[in-house]
Amino acid sequence: MAIAFAIDNPVGDKGRANEFREGSNFKGLLMTNPFLDQADPLKGSFALAALDPGDGKVTHLRGWRGGSRWRVGPLAFWMTFPMTGTRPEDAVRDSVGSLSLKREIAPRATGVFTFLLSWNFPNRTPERIGWNTPKGEEKTVIGNWYCTRFQDAWASVEHVAANLPRLEEQTRAFVKRSAAALCPAP
Repeated sequence: MAIAFAIDNPVGDKGRANEFREGSNFKGLLMTNPFLDQADPLKGSFALAALDPGDGKVTHLRGWRGGSRWRVGPLAFWMTFPMTGTRPEDAVRDSVGSLSLKREIAPRATGVFTFLLSWNFPNRTPERIGWNTPKGEEKTVIGNWYCTRFQDAWASVEHVAANLPRLEEQTRAFVKRSAAALCPAP
């Protein structure tokens, strides 16, 4: 069985780049745009990763066949993926990155396929997110707190991959406490 995740690189517009990387117990794509100015509100990174692939095979495309028409990129991808779990990468490609995890699953057995999306955009401004601000403050960088902890989207994938069970447990406990505080038992 093969499962794929495909997403358009959201970092800026022209000049986006998708790079395949491997980490400890995960593989994926780091999406960036090296042509954006360091101060641009769209400057940042985005990651798509397959966690804990085990004995499965991870394949990737750094972009679909170039062109936005249905017959060019998406159709070419979906015509080969169901049979192979991948597709040869074209020399001319767009910014849609794909990641596939293929595993053998025995009859009546189950399998877990974990994909992770991560992002890092440090230059958040009131203007970019639609907030009303005093005149002259529209382009002031207010940032995002998570960017103080992680250098880029790939660094947060590394953190989550190394700590997923603990992070899931803490998240569930937080949700339970929050629900109890909002809806106390009679």
